[in-house]
Amino acid sequence: MEQVTSFPWDEIANPFLYAASGDTEEDLAERLVANPLQSEDVYALVRVRGPAQSIFRKALLRAYDYRCAICGLSFQDALEAAHLIPWPQATPAQRMSPTNGVLLCSIHHRLFDHGMITIGPNWTVRYFDPRGREGPYSAIDEQVSTTLHGKPAIMPADPRHHPAPEALAHHYKRFEWSFDGDVPPPLSSTPVWSPIPHPKEIGREETLFRRADHRLPA
Repeated sequence: MEQVTSFPWDEIANPFLYAASGDTEEDLAERLVANPLQSEDVYALVRVRGPAQSIFRKALLRAYDYRCAICGLSFQDALEAAHLIPWPQATPAQRMSPTNGVLLCSIHHRLFDHGMITIGPNWTVRYFDPRGREGPYSAIDEQVSTTLHGKPAIMPADPRHHPAPEALAHHYKRFEWSFDGDVPPPLSSTPVWSPIPHPKEIGREETLFRRADHRLPA
């Protein structure tokens, strides 16, 4: 009992600090959607990964109108929040900002996190093996991969919720994505984190055939 009473509990982050003012996760998600620039302030109210991830997902669900950005699936229970800059490398603002995320179904989230599919800088779907040379592919495999290559991604109606250029650049560099002929999307007039110029990584020639096997690791 003495160990419990003497423990410095005030030094432990309270993941429900926001509730003291009557806010809910839904309220904080709405704040992120209404103004992505508040992402660091929202993170300061949570600071713990579990609740933060839940709020981040709720914000992306609203921003993407409850649809996977790659295939359009709208079964809410199958939709997940994918970070462009992973949580361990992200700043507090980036951990919560909708502009550091993409709403994806569970299948495309897994493919996205393994560098097999992405959204190009002109908001089109890019698959690493568009001609199916790394097969064999079943009919279902093709529906969720090769047939989507070059299709328009389903982006948020509000440009403020589009992926930030620096977040995209981090994702592209991480998985060695580069593109030929894609025109980068215009930068938002309102900076999300800082006014960083559009990165050069987004405009280099396309090199997609870089993996020996398109299958996910066990």
